[in-house]
Amino acid sequence: MREAEDEVTPTFKARFAGAFCLFKEKLASRLPFLGRLFPYLILLLVSAFPLWFWFAYPGITSGDDAVIQIPLVYDILYGFQHGFFDSTNHLYLGDYALNAGLFYGMLPHYGAALSAYLFGWLGCGVLDGIKFVAYLSYFISAVFTYKLALRMTGRGSIALAAGILYVFIPYRSYALLYRFALSEATAIAFIPVFFYGLYMVIHEEKAALGNFLALLFGTVGLIDSHPFTALISVGVGAVYALFNVANVIKRIKGWRFNLYLVTTVVIAVFLVFPFVFPLLEALGSGLYRVSDETIMWTYPEYLVNAAKDSTWRAGFLNFEWLTQYGPGTGADTPFRWGLGLTYFPFLCLFAFLIDSLIARKSSLPPFEGKLIRTVVLTLVMLLPPLLLQERVELMLGAFAFYAGYLLYFIVRDKKEVQEASVYKRPWKEETVKLFTDVDLYAVLLLLAFGFVCLFSLGFWRIAPAILRECQFPFRFWSIVGFLLLFLALILVKPIRRFRFTGAFCLTVAAYFALLSQGMVDKRIYYIDGGNPLTEEPTAKWVKNMRTYGWQNEYLPLELLDIGSGKTEPSYGNSLAVDIGAALARAEPVPQGIEEYPAPVFLEGKGEANITYLNTPEVAFELASVEGDSLLQLPQFYYDGYRATAVYEDGTRIDCPIENVDGLVAISLPEGDFDLEITYPGPALKVIGRYLALAGGFLLLGLMAFSIFDTRRGKGLESA
Repeated sequence: MREAEDEVTPTFKARFAGAFCLFKEKLASRLPFLGRLFPYLILLLVSAFPLWFWFAYPGITSGDDAVIQIPLVYDILYGFQHGFFDSTNHLYLGDYALNAGLFYGMLPHYGAALSAYLFGWLGCGVLDGIKFVAYLSYFISAVFTYKLALRMTGRGSIALAAGILYVFIPYRSYALLYRFALSEATAIAFIPVFFYGLYMVIHEEKAALGNFLALLFGTVGLIDSHPFTALISVGVGAVYALFNVANVIKRIKGWRFNLYLVTTVVIAVFLVFPFVFPLLEALGSGLYRVSDETIMWTYPEYLVNAAKDSTWRAGFLNFEWLTQYGPGTGADTPFRWGLGLTYFPFLCLFAFLIDSLIARKSSLPPFEGKLIRTVVLTLVMLLPPLLLQERVELMLGAFAFYAGYLLYFIVRDKKEVQEASVYKRPWKEETVKLFTDVDLYAVLLLLAFGFVCLFSLGFWRIAPAILRECQFPFRFWSIVGFLLLFLALILVKPIRRFRFTGAFCLTVAAYFALLSQGMVDKRIYYIDGGNPLTEEPTAKWVKNMRTYGWQNEYLPLELLDIGSGKTEPSYGNSLAVDIGAALARAEPVPQGIEEYPAPVFLEGKGEANITYLNTPEVAFELASVEGDSLLQLPQFYYDGYRATAVYEDGTRIDCPIENVDGLVAISLPEGDFDLEITYPGPALKVIGRYLALAGGFLLLGLMAFSIFDTRRGKGLESA
């Protein structure tokens, strides 16, 4: 019996050893693929970190603009559900038919509404759509920052650190989570997309269509999300291109480069046309309060005063805020939080030191050695924060470092060493070469200008009007933050070959999870109850919104002036008197056909009975109308309304529409007829829809060709 057992035992050991070896071989064969995929998975996960409380709790933490942004998304979703895609608002300011989309960068709002519309069957609502857009914006920006850094430095660990860092870049989370500036925060995500495309187009020897597509997506995303962020980002990009004019001239000698460039510009113009050109026309008309620099806070005196807030509004390392407003329980005491800020970077570097010693001294086989190093890294990085019950921000930062280090210094350790060994030139020679890099001087100049915009009071006294459109100097943190990261990538090139450089960059990136005030800020507000969670909006809640913007800035200028008594109405019975006064007093807004204020005849006579209402569309039965009558409706005037008189015999007559006291007024023919009012939009908007449609088809064609061209190129290389 003993002999039988001895015969079985070696067989079992052999089988186990064989299975273990087979497992190692299969895992090793898949590591190259996983190594390419894991950076994006890490960035996908880290992108959720600033939004952890949005996912941990129902609703969204409120902010200055939440009461504006959320109803806008709801209204677009309402439009989708009622047959409108591009129109005025429907519930927001109700029967008055506000046209917010004429002035606002609505790409994020359309994205949120479309998400809620497509996945409504899963229970997704407006807030889920907003969360998805915010999450997606973080991920997209992280990916393109990673790709840009990888192209600039050639080191995967440094590139991943850059992607993580841009997730936590100063001002970004502050803009989204404190101010609820959804449009601006989304636009910040497109800055790396734009600059990745620009950098690749300028520096790549071969004109690759994918680079131009990135430039296209970045430009369109910026403009259609937040025009001012687009203005400063594209302006900075133009200056950067001028510094690299030698490269640009070299590239434009190739026909492929010129073809791609012209096609990119044409498609970009087509895609932004429906928003940009009607906006410029509306602003230039002077009919709306948005044209008044006092109402819009764009006059020099205000900007001089606002520049004093640029430091704390960066949402970064505000110790005064942290120590004064911490909830004061457990890890949230000022001492504990200060302790965490102090020891965290040393914990990361200690993990690097311990792992390096194990890697050098260990004589274990590669697989077993990596397994032990992983266990040690887990204990060093993740166990202390858990035992100390640290704040969530510190735990998230620890995990960000842990994931990046595990990938590049343990799983892909050999690959990381190979990447580092590519750079043979000593760091001193690399440093000398650095001073001949025009990118360095371009970024330094642009940063100097950016800091002037942020902090110079004298500059805003003489700043040109186009820059004063920023409203708040602290908006320049968006481009300054990116340029600082871009500068860091330039400066790190001389020392990129050292292993410690990658670990140090990951430490800095993870540390920003603790230093970004936006996350801490909103968490404190939630705990203290000072900034409560906003629940899923309802139609009733949206209908109760009685102002648009802080000063009704997107309403007709005459309307509120008449309502407040500053100016006289054009006619004694003008609806503008009552409507303007009601808006100024923030009275309830009429909603629906039963509450629709009766239109008035400013000239002539007749009877008008409302028969249909789906704001902004409305229809009336008109009887006994005298010739040359002028009918005023209780709807804000925006260019683009169309009125048609339909007689009983089928005759249709277009009726001229004009602006009277900021409201729609219609010149009517004589007789009895039905009056149909629709809103196809301004002529430039109508033209723009067709151009955008054409641009969309061209874009799909370019994307398909890019995929085909890339695959064909790989096939030729392998052959």
